[in-house]
Amino acid sequence: MRKITTLLSAFVAFTALGQNFAADFNVNGSTKTDTFQSRQSMATASPMAEIYGEVRALTEINTNTAESYPWISSDGLRLYYSHSDISWGKIMFTQRSDTNSEFGVPVEIPTGVVYPRSMWLSENELDAYVIGIGSLTQLYYLHRPTVDSPFEAPVLITLTGLLMDQFFGPSLDASQNTMYMHDQTGDDSIRIFERSSATSFAYSGMLDVGGILAQPGQLSKDELSYFFGFPPFAGNGNIGQITRTSTSEAFDPQTTAPLQGFAEATAYISHPTVSANNEWIVYLRNDMTNGFNSSDLYMAHNQNLSVAKTADGSNVFKIYPNPSNGIFQIASNNHKPQNIEVYTATGQKVFKQSMPETIDLSALAKGIYFAKISGDDFAETTKLILK
Repeated sequence: MRKITTLLSAFVAFTALGQNFAADFNVNGSTKTDTFQSRQSMATASPMAEIYGEVRALTEINTNTAESYPWISSDGLRLYYSHSDISWGKIMFTQRSDTNSEFGVPVEIPTGVVYPRSMWLSENELDAYVIGIGSLTQLYYLHRPTVDSPFEAPVLITLTGLLMDQFFGPSLDASQNTMYMHDQTGDDSIRIFERSSATSFAYSGMLDVGGILAQPGQLSKDELSYFFGFPPFAGNGNIGQITRTSTSEAFDPQTTAPLQGFAEATAYISHPTVSANNEWIVYLRNDMTNGFNSSDLYMAHNQNLSVAKTADGSNVFKIYPNPSNGIFQIASNNHKPQNIEVYTATGQKVFKQSMPETIDLSALAKGIYFAKISGDDFAETTKLILK
């Protein structure tokens, strides 16, 4: 996207005083509960749904005030997030040297935005979209020439075609022409906007996640999944995932499924962000004991990406190339795979083969699959990407 140098003189006036994310913890329980119960249709997670484990609180950065709206880099090493309470806000940055290390001491990222609440960044971290809460809730675009440079003055971005006075958590595709935004004005939902000019987006519709109340979320790095949160008013709080097989297609509400590894009956779980291949997920968890300030960040690892290892730590097998146009090679050491089964993201078995060395999935639709490979002394699952 080219750098924005001009600001349109007109913008959409939002009618209500901009409120902040803390409202999530001060809603009338009966109103939200009844709405959620009437619309909830999320199915039980399929055996091959995304499974996360190794969950840990990011105690090295969590504080007594709220940490929320994280954004993690593709390699899982760089993390931006909001640090705030009901009257002020900052965007913070931290990083770690490798995926086995803790994150370092956070530093503030100046944005020039009054009360920045949430932030999304481009892959190279040079472009950012920030929600600011002043007298109105507003969206701004920021640019910097390098990741070590400060952001230049924020540019107001206008949203047309839909009146929202409370909106948070922007998430854009790589072209920065399609934007997903959480609408908290009425029932929680994810709205889709298409770019209409250098400084404006026009409303194009709602992301249908199967009739479920959708809390803020983000696109996956490959843009084939959208991860979102939903509250525990009628069951377990959790993170949901909706998928599609190609970025040229719409998300299929029939693919909506809860992630495994997060469900809690009394906790608010939301604001998920994922690294490449959905390997690392960072999200907000709030036990609702102290309102907004109970919000902390947690991290988990995708167990579907685990690879079986021998006693000396070497891999039992390797599937390559991945992504692939359909032909995958399976290399193994002395632990020879006996069978392979391939499942869709919703758990449908679409392929099975014995004694596999090469598999041909070219007849399947493009998208994300999970391969379960088993042998005499192991059984492991890994993700396959068919492009």
